[in-house]
Amino acid sequence: MIEGKVVRLGNSAAIAIKKKDLKENKLKFNQTLKISVIRQDNERALSELFGIAKGAKPFKREEKDRVF
Repeated sequence: MIEGKVVRLGNSAAIAIKKKDLKENKLKFNQTLKISVIRQDNERALSELFGIAKGAKPFKREEKDRVF
């Protein structure tokens, strides 16, 4: 996962990425990317959910005609 920082660029915004992350992921300047946003506060909240289903009943498959 690459971390970046949103910075002001005139009246717009840009995402600053460390040079080592650019090299490791073979990214180039002016390359178009699709990104997913995970805010720091959401990341912490997700980590608190791990282990929430301890003691829950095992999953029972409802559709027996499907192969997984």
